[in-house]
Amino acid sequence: MQISEKYNEIIVSEFSTSSVKQKYIASYNGRRFEINESVFILIDILKNSVVLSEVTTKYYEKTGVSYTEDQIKEIINKYIYPIINVTSKKISKSFIFSREIVSAKVLDMISRPLKTLFRKVVIISILVLFTACELYFFTNTSFELKFTMINFNSFIVILILLFISSFIHELGHASACKYLNINQDGIGVGLYLIFPVLYTNVSNIWNLSRNKRLLVNIAGVYFQFIFLIITIIIFIFTQNNLLKYLIHIININILVTLNPFFRFDGYWIVSDILGVPNLRDRSKELLVYSYNKIFKRRMMKQPYLLQINNKYRIALVIYTIIVNLFFMFFLFYAFPLFCYNFFRHYPTLINSVISDLAIGVVPSFTFIQPLLIQTLFLILFISIISKFIFVSISKIITKKNESYNTIQRRKQS
Repeated sequence: MQISEKYNEIIVSEFSTSSVKQKYIASYNGRRFEINESVFILIDILKNSVVLSEVTTKYYEKTGVSYTEDQIKEIINKYIYPIINVTSKKISKSFIFSREIVSAKVLDMISRPLKTLFRKVVIISILVLFTACELYFFTNTSFELKFTMINFNSFIVILILLFISSFIHELGHASACKYLNINQDGIGVGLYLIFPVLYTNVSNIWNLSRNKRLLVNIAGVYFQFIFLIITIIIFIFTQNNLLKYLIHIININILVTLNPFFRFDGYWIVSDILGVPNLRDRSKELLVYSYNKIFKRRMMKQPYLLQINNKYRIALVIYTIIVNLFFMFFLFYAFPLFCYNFFRHYPTLINSVISDLAIGVVPSFTFIQPLLIQTLFLILFISIISKFIFVSISKIITKKNESYNTIQRRKQS
């Protein structure tokens, strides 16, 4: 069996995690895969071999483990072939639509002078100033956040300012990459489910240490802190109600962003702190392992919990418990309650709008606004259900195709 030349294009580097065993990152065609030391050794041997018999001999010489050619083929098909079987670099399957709005070259020029913001003394100064501004704002203003407080023009202005805040957030990630001499793509706009979002691809940070990955992942919120400092100072001198409203919204946005349960920045921050990649999957894996152990079922593989340093095990267990309690609360209480209130009031809102239009009265924006928001949530709900069905069907088809391809590769070899 001849060795594919594609193996020479795989770039492998050490992966910084809390695992007691060294992990590696295999990069190919813009995609990255976590691999263990055995797969790393095998890839290195494949790069310097011509035929499979040569691979088995070299692998035994390096590891002392003897495999037959068929066993080596099985390992290649299971762990290495999926790496080189990547056709293109994808931003994310979650985006229905995406387009770059700031090129990497322009972003590089913008972020270069911002590197100084990551000096230790600057970071401490900004955090102290942010804390002071937040304390002053929330101790001297009342918390009023009602959609009926603003008119259409104010609503548009807030949307523009929120877009600027989001752009600054992504600029923070890009500037941190520049500070660490890591290449990043430009800033783009995408449609996630039904919501427009900004994004920047910083996947190159996986080759960095955990502390440096943490800096990049927290940099977006850090830059929003700077934006909030400026906004609060302007509010102090102007007492503008629109700015007051904006400050509340950005603070809520930051809290949502730092949520460690969804795949926002907070999720990646906790993942870096614990040194556990694919944190959500690892927590599910821990639940399955616990269930199988309690009911004495067969263990398919060792859970990641047993592969990491002891000081991180308790933290992973606590995260697993909290995240699953959160989703149980959301799924069995918060979401049903929302659906109940939604279907209770939504028809009434529609009837009121239709009644006003029927008599020639144009409904006010303060009345239409909650209707529009609830309509968006309805579309979102339908989108999520549709996506879940589509993904489930796609996974079934993909598994069947993978099984078929594996059988064909075995026949060819």
